[in-house]
Amino acid sequence: MQGPMPESAPCRYLPTPSGRYQVAAGLNALGCDLGNGALDAKVFQIDVQWSRYRAQKLRARAERLDKYVCHSGLARVVERAVTRQILDRLVDEYPHYFSRVARDAGGWALHCALSGESLRFNADLDYLGMGAETGSPQPPYGCALDALACQVQEDMAITELDAQGDRLSALHLCFPNHWSPQDKIGRGFDAIHEPVPGFGKIARQSRVLLRHLVDQGPFVRFAWGLATDRRLNHHPDPPARPRLYVRVERQVMLGMPQVGAFLFTIRTYFEDVAGLTAHERVRLRSAIASMDAQTLRYKGIEGRRDDILVWLQRLARNG
Repeated sequence: MQGPMPESAPCRYLPTPSGRYQVAAGLNALGCDLGNGALDAKVFQIDVQWSRYRAQKLRARAERLDKYVCHSGLARVVERAVTRQILDRLVDEYPHYFSRVARDAGGWALHCALSGESLRFNADLDYLGMGAETGSPQPPYGCALDALACQVQEDMAITELDAQGDRLSALHLCFPNHWSPQDKIGRGFDAIHEPVPGFGKIARQSRVLLRHLVDQGPFVRFAWGLATDRRLNHHPDPPARPRLYVRVERQVMLGMPQVGAFLFTIRTYFEDVAGLTAHERVRLRSAIASMDAQTLRYKGIEGRRDDILVWLQRLARNG
């Protein structure tokens, strides 16, 4: 049975503090003050929109599970380490929503007051299914990552490193931003990000960067673009409505050096450009003006930049 829904307003993260678009790792220590108080220190950010994100995840799964939930050689030891990371964070960050309940033979269940679901695990953190007292979504959760990702508003990914290189070994991505999880799963970091204009300078140091993500942190970074709607799921590309939003992804990386992997979470936020402050619109306009042709194409605004800049200028004149 579901409990009271969250009342916290969504966090607010706006890009372009410098007023210029640039491609960079942009890593900050998780917990640095970004204007949202204690929520800036949390991996998972639960707010009043939880039900909307949850419903979208369940719709995506029902559409076709393997379109949004993918695995490629995920090591069992890594899966267990990730499961422990997520479980510990949920209980520590939101004890009023998540609780552990002991079961027989050393196993236990995680109960989520928001979904009303109880997820059962054995002592080795293998996912055993849902408690008999709770109904099961369709299709049923297939693994621990699937079950846990459906309790929060973030998408999740797992990257593994070994002597041969790196590999994206698991994805639970119900809110893709014009890319397909099936096209990325099992690939390395450089191959995944090759389409990003300006990525070359990061690629030259990618092995050092990935090792840093595994051994240090946790870190937070942000990626942003423009959208003409507030749809979370941009996997298919239906017609867009004539509005303009800044789509911001808050990305958190939790390293697990003991297993040579890191968990990567993605929380999607939208800000209506018409509701930005005058100073925020000036920074956004400057950043868009600084984009080169490749970046405009990648961001999906090629041929529309001038119209957007004129519109932003008009907003500035009108206050």
